[in-house]
Parts: sequence; structure tokens; C-alpha cells
Amino acid sequence: DHDLRIIDFGIAEELPEHVEQVKVPMCGTLEYMSPEVMDAKSASVASDMWSLGALTYFLLSGGLPPFWARNKYRTMARTISAQYDFTSPNFELVSETAIDFIKKLLVLEPEKRLTAGMALSHPWLTGSGRQNRSSMRDKNNGDVGNIQDRDQVRGSTGPFWRRPG
Repeated sequence: DHDLRIIDFGIAEELPEHVEQVKVPMCGTLEYMSPEVMDAKSASVASDMWSLGALTYFLLSGGLPPFWARNKYRTMARTISAQYDFTSPNFELVSETAIDFIKKLLVLEPEKRLTAGMALSHPWLTGSGRQNRSSMRDKNNGDVGNIQDRDQVRGSTGPFWRRPG
């Protein structure tokens, strides 16, 4: 078991009551920044849900950012167009429900992303709606389960990504 710590809340702000979005300059960590924040349009709870999708992708891939393209300008272009895939070998053992969870968060239109409540009710987090994962079972020596069993991340053995530098 390992402790997971999520950091970098130095620019975080609580939205005032009845305010759904605020105007912001481009700010934050590039790999987790939503397209609307990257375009300096606005930030909202939906922007945080995008970041959750990017963080989930990062964790399940073994440390690969979903939009990384070898430099910040190409990474920004991929983010703004929501251009990502699940072709990394580390995703071979990631369940279809986990991939569905990420796909429903990394949606260009903020109003079409999962809300926090919807995310908490998603089958990947609740363990309901399990799919037949016999092909995953074969690849993982019969050891399959849901996120609580941590089997989705077991295949994430690649090195953590580091910025070139």
C-alpha cells in the first residue's frame, strides 16, 4: 500500500454561492488544465472534473499524461482538441468501465462532462455493472476485480513520466 497525495492547490478558490463559473487567466498545471482554462475563458466545477479525468488517466497509465506531445505547444493543441487515446500497453489491464469513466470526464464541452455526483455514481467507482473481463483475466493470471481491488492499476508498471529537461 502507498499513500497518494494530491497537491498543487495554490491557485484554488471556492466559487461563491450561485456562481457557476469565473473568468480566469490561463493558470495551473498544463497536463491537468481543462481546455476552457487553457483558453483563458473560464473555470468551473466542470473544469475540475476535466482535471479529475486527466489525473485518473495519469494514474491508470502508470504516469503518462493524456495529452503529452513532447512539448508544451503540441500538448496544448492536443488538450484543446481533446486528442488522447488508450494505446499505451499499460491500458491493456485497465477495465472498460475505468476507460469509460475517463472518456466521460475528458469531454470538450464542459456541460457534457460528468458532474461530481454522476462520477461518484459511475459503475467504475461503485463496482456495479461489471463487464465480462475474461481477456483481462487471461492476461493477469486470473486475478481480476474492481477498483477497490486495485487490479485496474496493477499493469501500470512503467516509470513515472518526467518533464524533459
